[in-house]
Amino acid sequence: MLIIDEINRGNIANILGELVTLLEADKREGKKNETVVNLAHSNDEFSLPPNLYIIGTMNTADRSITLVDAAIRRRFGFVAFPPDYDLLVEEFGLDNQDLNTVARGNDLNALHAASIRALEDINESIRNKGGLGKGKQLGHSYLLDTKSEAGVVRAWKYEILPLLEEYLFESFEEISDILGAEHAYYLLNYDHEQIRHVFGEGHNIDEVDALKKTLTEVAGIEP
Repeated sequence: MLIIDEINRGNIANILGELVTLLEADKREGKKNETVVNLAHSNDEFSLPPNLYIIGTMNTADRSITLVDAAIRRRFGFVAFPPDYDLLVEEFGLDNQDLNTVARGNDLNALHAASIRALEDINESIRNKGGLGKGKQLGHSYLLDTKSEAGVVRAWKYEILPLLEEYLFESFEEISDILGAEHAYYLLNYDHEQIRHVFGEGHNIDEVDALKKTLTEVAGIEP
C-alpha cells in the first residue's frame, strides 16, 4: 500500500508518469492486458503487481478535484470525508445527550456542545453561499484537541475565524453574515476589520462567555 498525502498539490500526471497506464486493473501483472514498460533511466522492465493499492488524500478547500487530470480521476475511486460532528460528540463524551440542552450550561461540555452546533450551522451557510460551497466547509479537526475552555477559545480565535476571514477577505462583514449572530461584535472588531485579540473586549464580559454567547446565538439555541 502506498499513501500519498496532499496528492493534488503536485502535477499528478507528471509525477506518476508511466504509472498512469499501469494503474489500470487489467494491466497489472498476471492480468488480461498485462503491460510492462521500460524505466526511463535504467531501461529496466517494470510492471505493477495486482495487490498494490495507492491511496491519495486531498483537501478540496486547497484545490478542487476538477483541476485533477481526467485521466487520473478515471483510475481512482473517490471517497468524501465531510465534517464529522458525531466524532466530536463521541470525543467530548456527549453521547445520547441533547446538545442544545448541554449548551445552556456553564462548563466545558456546554462550550463544546455550542461549538459543535455552531459549526453545523456555519457549514450549512458555507455550503449554500456562492463562491464557497461544500469543499470549503470547516472541518471537525479544529476542535478535536480542545481539552479546556481556553483551548476552545484558541481554536475559534486562531484557526476557525481566521479561515473564515481568508474565505471572505473582500468583505469583512460577510463573516458576521455567515455567523448570523447579532453578538458577533464580541468576536469581531468592525472598526478595524479584524478578529478581536480578546473576545468580549470592551463589553464587560470574559472571553469564554463572549464566545459561548455568540456560538449559542449562531446555533439558534435559546438561553
